[in-house]
Amino acid sequence: MERPTYIPSLSGLLHAFFQIGAWGLVFVTLFSFLDSFFWLADLLGNLRIQYSLASLLLLATSLCLRRQLWALVGTALLLLNLAPIGLSLLPNSSTQVPPQSSAPLKVLVLNVLTQNRNSQAVKNYLLQENPDVIALIEVDETWARQLREFSRAWPYQIAELRPDNFGIWILSRHPFSEADILHDPLTRIPSLRVRLAHPPSLVIFATHPLPPMTPHQSHLRNRHLDQVANWVREETHPVILLTDLNATPWTHGYRRFTQASGLSAFLFERSLRPSYSHNSPLFGIPIDFIMARGVQLRNFRIGPDVGSDHLGLSAQVFFPLPPPP
Repeated sequence: MERPTYIPSLSGLLHAFFQIGAWGLVFVTLFSFLDSFFWLADLLGNLRIQYSLASLLLLATSLCLRRQLWALVGTALLLLNLAPIGLSLLPNSSTQVPPQSSAPLKVLVLNVLTQNRNSQAVKNYLLQENPDVIALIEVDETWARQLREFSRAWPYQIAELRPDNFGIWILSRHPFSEADILHDPLTRIPSLRVRLAHPPSLVIFATHPLPPMTPHQSHLRNRHLDQVANWVREETHPVILLTDLNATPWTHGYRRFTQASGLSAFLFERSLRPSYSHNSPLFGIPIDFIMARGVQLRNFRIGPDVGSDHLGLSAQVFFPLPPPP
């Protein structure tokens, strides 16, 4: 006589999925707090907002199912995940500068995505924002040809064009008193440094480190950011950094960089709206930043979809008032 085949019930399957999802969320949340020890924890820590939403879902589901223990776990996970996000929004000492001038400078950063060929959308966005200084990331020779008409409106430029997603280009309405292409000693990935000639003096960096997708790339990303922090610390003038940082504000890599450089991303002004993978509710994260030291950033605007996997970011830079005579 054949034994009857066991067919799990729908409630049994839902219970199994609930358990797997809940324990998985517990694991990734706790493991991601080990980001200073393991590259994978640092990588997973980028999804802190997603873990917060998942924790909220766990809490709501547990309350509906009257599972008090899991409701408590969901509450604890929600608080654990929200804490780094909340702390990242607090202003720090680098945001405290003297009263600002009434003539701000507008800056913009955009990762165009090398293989993106929707150049008209990029042109429309740049013309609509009309910034004083533009940093374009992932630019190659094709992008340079497509945007050459911008040389009239932004005649002061410095670039290293590359086919490997690490080309970088600064365009400015204002002349430079200094302009340098700086290379990371390990990867030879370029960063740009310019000093605007008109007073008040301002130094602008643009950089794009490697994404930390492997242990080696994570190490190189951190070394790259260490080098940029060293360059920034050497400056005696106010500094702006325009960057696709490949790190979110609640990860070890980001905290390490901002502490070493003294830069602030003014997140309480910028907001935490995703700038990368912005079309995906599961993986959208904020990794594009305008950072500053010695000046105030205000009026942040996140741009429209221009065919890239990134959104542009612009802000106004307000300078300290000169001391009275």
